Amino acid sequence: MHGNVYEWCADVYNQSFYGTPEAAGLDPVCTSGSESQVWRGGAFYDLHDFVRCACRSWYYPEVRVLNIGFRVVASPPP
Repeated sequence: MHGNVYEWCADVYNQSFYGTPEAAGLDPVCTSGSESQVWRGGAFYDLHDFVRCACRSWYYPEVRVLNIGFRVVASPPP
């Protein structure tokens, strides 16, 4: 589901982290070095270049804006 709202991610944004070997993995997660939080995806009024899960940026989590939210994830039943 793309284009509804940007999604908050579990990692914090630290620009120097992305140049390290740890960041070369499939889904790198940075846990320290910044107060800003990573978000990804795209919002309902963005251009198509931003409405994709690989689009990542950052914002301060205490600030509330219209186009950043979260998705509820549930495990499938056994």
